[in-house]
Amino acid sequence: EFQESIRNNHKNFLKIADDISKSVATTLVHYYKCFKPSSDYRNLRLLLHSELVECQVCGEGGKLICCDFCASPYHLECVDLDEVPDGKWFCKKCIRKGKNIIHAATSITDEKG
Repeated sequence: EFQESIRNNHKNFLKIADDISKSVATTLVHYYKCFKPSSDYRNLRLLLHSELVECQVCGEGGKLICCDFCASPYHLECVDLDEVPDGKWFCKKCIRKGKNIIHAATSITDEKG
């Protein structure tokens, strides 16, 4: 149920939490602590990338970077980047929608350290 909800909602943790009847915090903890380290995560990530092969800004394919929160793909130049940044990268859409959620997700991964 969890993996299916992630696939259907493209990592929109608010919708996923609602789908599985858990809090967003519990959902994020499970995602980062249990699911992300698993082989199921790697398989799902490949599947999501194969489904979303067009830049969300210009609609063209090519070499893309994906948001670490929603997994949406973008060309570096379409998001004003010269190179792939070190560490996590979040698209402007996710940053506008939920700085607190992104901060919580980042904090959980930092605590795992």
